[in-house]
Amino acid sequence: MDKFKKIICLAILPSLLLVACSQEVEEIPEPRDPEVEEASQPSETEERLMDEFRELAKDEPAPDLLIEWIDQNIEKLSADSANELVETLRQSLELHIPIYEEELNQSNFQEELLLIDSLSENFGESKLDEIENQELRKLVDYLYKNNYRLVNLEGAFYPVVDYEELEDYAPYLTDEFKEYLAIKSLESTKRSMADGALIVDFEELAKRILQEEDYLNIASSNERKTDILEDYEYKVNAYLKGLPNTPIREDSNNQIKDEVLASYQQIASQDYEISQVLADYLERIEANNQKIDDNLLAEADDLIKNVMQTFTD
Repeated sequence: MDKFKKIICLAILPSLLLVACSQEVEEIPEPRDPEVEEASQPSETEERLMDEFRELAKDEPAPDLLIEWIDQNIEKLSADSANELVETLRQSLELHIPIYEEELNQSNFQEELLLIDSLSENFGESKLDEIENQELRKLVDYLYKNNYRLVNLEGAFYPVVDYEELEDYAPYLTDEFKEYLAIKSLESTKRSMADGALIVDFEELAKRILQEEDYLNIASSNERKTDILEDYEYKVNAYLKGLPNTPIREDSNNQIKDEVLASYQQIASQDYEISQVLADYLERIEANNQKIDDNLLAEADDLIKNVMQTFTD
């Protein structure tokens, strides 16, 4: 190559490099922020899914339709949205109880159920095949597959929400809702009381009262809090005053029962709202020579109002 051609090439080369570099720069895409992209896309999906669910729920369909939708979609949603799904289902289950009660009370359904399993607290799902009436078998099968169970109350079976089954949704929910389901599941599995009597002992009743108080301290103002608050008051009444078939005093001399006194003393030493009430109650019992008379039971009503007021103010 002669000297003139070399000069031309050297003059042209920088221009070519500049053009090439310019083209490369234009082809480089803008840097991505994966976190922003991932946050925006699920948000759009979540909004669409929640709109779809609310549209389904507005007509108050049977629980099985809600359950089917929730099982297919809950893992795609945030904990707050999952709360809404399960709360809607919970309300639907409670709302439909009178409908299924009426169906269970038709024909000779109760008689057949009692012949099969009259002594159990809950009708055994394993006994489903023993039901001869096909209509009744279909109904009971539907109830057990859709978060209900049948409980034996005063010689008849009634449908109640099986909160133990609802706990399957716990991994998708907020801590508050998980604790709510844990409390309800405990009662669903083993009731505290029935037919005017305690089913659990006083120690277990006290434990459940404290568990519910822990929940009330973290719960926001909503239907779940109201539900637990009502149950808490019912339990505190039974704990401080006894029940018709489970008194807290001896029939012969009104002396407080030993197990009740021991439980009061143990709970009074802890740091709960009910503890302060029990400390006061114990002073009154001691001043009354360890006797629970009708006057003291009347005073217990004021103590119960005091403890309830701490959660309603």
